[in-house]
Amino acid sequence: MSMANPYFEFKQFKVYHDRCGMKVSTDACILGAYTRKEGARSILDIGAGSGLLSLMMAQTHPEAAVASVELDESAFSQLEENVSRSPWKDRVSAHCAPIQDFACSSEEKFELIISNPPFYPDHNKAQDKKRSQAFHTDALSFQDLARSASLLLSDDGLFFVLLPQRQSAEFRFAAHSFDLFVQKKLSVRSKDGGKVIREIVAYGKQRSEKREEEELAVYQETGVYTQQFESLLRPFYLYL
Repeated sequence: MSMANPYFEFKQFKVYHDRCGMKVSTDACILGAYTRKEGARSILDIGAGSGLLSLMMAQTHPEAAVASVELDESAFSQLEENVSRSPWKDRVSAHCAPIQDFACSSEEKFELIISNPPFYPDHNKAQDKKRSQAFHTDALSFQDLARSASLLLSDDGLFFVLLPQRQSAEFRFAAHSFDLFVQKKLSVRSKDGGKVIREIVAYGKQRSEKREEEELAVYQETGVYTQQFESLLRPFYLYL
């Protein structure tokens, strides 16, 4: 589910991603379109990369200030450029730092946190160092991600994270150890009846008796989007 052009153009903004390990992907677009918190005024994007999710958050939350944290210097420079070209450059701030350091130094609590984190362990790394850092957990373990999110999330805030199904189950243990509890979940399939390829889970600091669980199929047949996918991505995709 990746898009190999040096940039991807949306209805309200354009994202260049040729200097980033993590390219614009369908998965990330679903995450950005699904992640919402009514009235949120402070949003954090952990591992912002090109700034795709930060800009999607700025579009859907017009009252919010968005903080984008990215570790890689090359991706960070592209993040700054993409933000500066966007309609929301006055509301999106970019920070070049490990999220672990940012979490320790920031006094702000965020009402909404979003992350498309690395999820592969040490083995089978790509030769491309940027790509390896974007996809492997060396620089950001699940424990560190959960700890950072817990430190930075407001008491009534939501933390949305995208992971493959197995890694999502592993992350849930880390999240619970830092008092983050599942509030809602979206299971994503490539096509109707196919296996779950990604989960988007929203965590909060309050235990939830009723968890909202939804499913989304991207395609109803080869090359034909489902109505549910089109409805979700219509505010962003040019040709929907």
